[in-house]
Amino acid sequence: MTMKFYKPLLLLIAAAHCGTSIATECTAAALYAPATDGTHLVCDAQLSALFGYDVSAKQPVWAVYDVTNTPFNGFIENRGVNKYIPNLAKNKQQNYENVKGVDKAYLVAPYLLLKNERYLENTFALNNIIPINKEMWRGDLREVLFALDRLERTMVASKGSVTAIHGAIGGRGAAPPTHLYRVYYQHQYGLSLAFLMPIKSPMVLDVEHYITSIDCIEKTGQIDLFAQLPVDAQLDLENKTATSTDVWARLDGIKEGERCDY
Repeated sequence: MTMKFYKPLLLLIAAAHCGTSIATECTAAALYAPATDGTHLVCDAQLSALFGYDVSAKQPVWAVYDVTNTPFNGFIENRGVNKYIPNLAKNKQQNYENVKGVDKAYLVAPYLLLKNERYLENTFALNNIIPINKEMWRGDLREVLFALDRLERTMVASKGSVTAIHGAIGGRGAAPPTHLYRVYYQHQYGLSLAFLMPIKSPMVLDVEHYITSIDCIEKTGQIDLFAQLPVDAQLDLENKTATSTDVWARLDGIKEGERCDY
């Protein structure tokens, strides 16, 4: 665990600045969001998702939402028009239109967020777009992410209510991130499943190869996940590693020891 000096209510207060109704939609997501220092928050009421955008790096760094029990199955097309980030000056937002060799990839796959096709443009907003080298994005990385997407679409049926955190590590402006991570947390039973993927080619296509601890994600990215939870709860949650995609890590009261073999 890292940087445990943020006040627990900081994120909830910041989210409230987006408007009362929107803050209500994001209250649950805010509880499990990473620390927010230097991050512009975007609470999307239609998607019930909270996004963090690093203003200095001009890139999205995380998204938090509840995994849906009714995955969207319709055809999704990005028409190339990306919605600007609300309440943030346009000169602080990245535009990838004329950047050679870079694809406009997504932090969270649109079909994982959508509950209604009317809000399709929200999923292609700049707070959900990250730059990825075309060769990487159209190769093994995409296959690994698609496999994780398919896994996520089964989670509610197999695990119950699950909160998802998708994030990017490294990268500034049009320079791609170095890693992507995902953390899934089943709060009712204290279960967790975490993945850390380096952006490279070639990649191992078995998603279980990327299972890790939350501690390891924090160490790699110098970030603080689950920053709003009490410190003891963070320690217990973050030093665990799932056995497989079926057997998730479970809280056991053991808090000592940062575990990272990455």
